[in-house]
Amino acid sequence: MLHSESRRPPLFCDGPIRFSTVYAGGTSKYAFDGSGAVMRDKDNHSLCTFKTGKRYNADLSASYNIGGRYLVRELLKACPETEASEARAKVPGLSARATCTLSTYISLLAVTAKA
Repeated sequence: MLHSESRRPPLFCDGPIRFSTVYAGGTSKYAFDGSGAVMRDKDNHSLCTFKTGKRYNADLSASYNIGGRYLVRELLKACPETEASEARAKVPGLSARATCTLSTYISLLAVTAKA
């Protein structure tokens, strides 16, 4: 049964659906907390251990990092180039986009909030 325009449920958006692609390569290799590369569990490959000793699901960490990469890109795209280059100088994880994690985005937010 189709909903009429006046009785449309609130879950539907009014505009066209938009999507964005994010390069997901290597996202499960790095910890989302910024502690560096993770070690996969030998018995259960879906688990990983961060350098801090925390154990997480590798796919969960990867999805956080994919979201972080997207948010970093959108935030830098909205900034003027001078501010973006200053942020790249202050946040070391921004130099190589392939190593961006969720913690890189959090650090970028802290830098842009001070500016």
